[in-house]
Amino acid sequence: MKTVCSYDMIDQKERATMQIKQDYIMKQIQQLIEVLFGDLLRKKEKTTEYSTVLESGKLTKLLDLVENYEINQAENILFETIDKNRLEDFEVALQFYQKINEKDDTFLAKANYTREEIRQGIQDIAKIYGKEEWTTLF
Repeated sequence: MKTVCSYDMIDQKERATMQIKQDYIMKQIQQLIEVLFGDLLRKKEKTTEYSTVLESGKLTKLLDLVENYEINQAENILFETIDKNRLEDFEVALQFYQKINEKDDTFLAKANYTREEIRQGIQDIAKIYGKEEWTTLF
C-alpha cells in the first residue's frame, strides 16, 4: 500500500488552485473579447461594412508567428500596422487575442507570454478604438 505524503497532497491542491485561477482568467478574457466583438458587430451593421479579415491575410501572418512562439513579435506588428479608422483591424486584433487565449499555459510560457499580457493587449486595443469603458467590466 502506497502512503501519500502530505507534500504530495499540498502540491495537488496548489496545482488544482492554480488551474482554477487560470481557467477563471481565461474565461474573463473570453468574455471581454465577446463583449467587444458584440459591439463591433453592432457597429458594422450600422455601416454595412463587411469583414475582409481572413481575405487580407494579416491575421494569418500574425497567427503564423504565434505558432512559432513569436507572440511578442506578432503583437508588435499588430500595433504597428493598426488603423483606428478600420474596423477590420479591430476585428483582427480581437481574433488575434482570442487565439492566443486559447493556448495553454505551457505554450504561453514557451513563448514568454502571459495571460495578463493578453488582457493588457485587449485593453490597449479597446482604448485605440474608444472602447476602454468595456474593459473595466472585467
